This record gives sequence, structure tokens and C-alpha cells, in this order.
Amino acid sequence: TEGPRWIAVGDSFTLALQVSESDTFVAKLSEKLNVEIINAGVDGYSTREASVRLAQLALTFPPNAVVLAFLTGNHLADNLRAIRRTPTSPGRSPRPGGPDFPVHPTPPPLKLNFVELFLREHSVLFAHYLVWDKQQKIASGRDRRSKHFRDELEIFGPLVRQKLAHDMPATNAALAQFAATATRAGAATTYVVVLPPAFGLDPEVARVTLRTFGVEGEPDVNTAYEAILAAVSETGMLPCDARPELRATYEAGKNPYFLFDAHLTAEGHTAVANAIFRCVTESTP
Repeated sequence: TEGPRWIAVGDSFTLALQVSESDTFVAKLSEKLNVEIINAGVDGYSTREASVRLAQLALTFPPNAVVLAFLTGNHLADNLRAIRRTPTSPGRSPRPGGPDFPVHPTPPPLKLNFVELFLREHSVLFAHYLVWDKQQKIASGRDRRSKHFRDELEIFGPLVRQKLAHDMPATNAALAQFAATATRAGAATTYVVVLPPAFGLDPEVARVTLRTFGVEGEPDVNTAYEAILAAVSETGMLPCDARPELRATYEAGKNPYFLFDAHLTAEGHTAVANAIFRCVTESTP
């Protein structure tokens, strides 16, 4: 189309399958700025994979500006993974005839017998039991993803500085790579909106969440967040702190995150769009 074009990249928080397209922060920001914004979010993508996605799209849709969504909840850990996508074919092997790589692994289904399947569909008490049983398996380490989640959550606990020393070099490199990719794509400005995890708005919820996954001690949801904002600034990209708008939404009694999977609700997307709009307004002469 005619006029400015932006590209928004990130993971499932950008893709936002939990809400209608018109309720995503990308659509709301597009309306507020009166510019076309392509939603290029892909479930499970790290910052480095977002660079690949941007490089691919920029060949056909050169952007005037870029928005990267960075979730402090898991992107530090995601950026430690080996990248398995190429600019011409994200999700597929760079070797001819090589196996495709799934965008996001699908967890195995619950193994329930006939009676348990019936109760799951018809009994609230049994549903509560399943939640309790899942919590027990996670806390004891018997759940197959317990260690994975605990590793991600330790960045918000007493070991935050040790975790940052270990995890930040990969994220620093990924942010620098993304900044270079955006520049090569022709983007005049790149905004990185930094998002807290769902428990990051309430210290008590953070305390319970970390304890559930075996991370003991007082939670610290700010140290890693501030480190990421600083790392973004060092690349020349513009950091955008989404906490004020998300916290205002939470304190107004509107939950910005879904309870069932901790992605953004429609209210959360509105808050993020408002945060980015604020950052754009503050950075534009």
C-alpha cells in the first residue's frame, strides 16, 4: 500500500492468537499511528529468529520502522538456543533435504483413562485436582518441563545477577544482530518494547509463581528488566518500557494477562499499544 510501512516482530505475544486481529497491539498501534504495520510474530521465536524473520520480510516489504517485542519471561533463555532458521526459509533446514524444524514443540497430551476423561469434561472438582496434581509434579521436578521453567524463572529470583552474567552475553549479541538487520532493511527507527511476565506486576503473585517452580527466596522482577532496557539502548535502538501502562491496567482492576496461559488479553494489548505510542511520541521531534 501507499504510505509508511512498519514491521512488528516477536514471538506469540506479537502473533497474539488469543485475541482477535483487531485487538492485537499491532492493529491498535497501526490505527493510532495511521500507518500500515505488518504483524510478523511467530510462536516460540527468539530475538535472533526475529532477526531472520525481519530479514526475510524486508526483501519484499522494506520497512520505515520496526517494532520488536521482547518478553523478559523467556527471551533471555530463548536466545541461548541454537538458531535453526534461515532468512529465506524460517522453520526449515538450511541443508537441502534436511528435516524441518518445528516452530514450537507440542507437549504430549494428558494420559487419562475413560473415567478421568469424563470427569475432566463434567467435574469442576476433578479439574481442580488436575491443576493441583500438575503443581505437585512441577514443584517436585517430576514434570518433564520443570527444569526448563525453573531455569527461566531463576532470572527473577535471588540468583538474578549470576543468571544475568551467564545469559546476557547471548541476548546482547542477539540485540546487536537485530539492530544491524533493521538498519540493513532500511528502517529509520527500531523500537524494542520490553514486556514483563504476567507475574511481574504483583510481588505476591511473583512470589507464589517462583515458589511453585522451586525457586525460593524473595523475587526480583526489576533487575533483569532494567538490564534488558539498558542493553537495548546500547545498540542504538529505542527501548520502550511497557510496565507503566500494564501496571495501570492491572491496578484499574482489568487483568492485562490471561490466567490460563499468561498471554496478553485485549486490555493488555491496548496497554502495550499505548506504551509504544507514548515511546514513538516521545522520540519523534
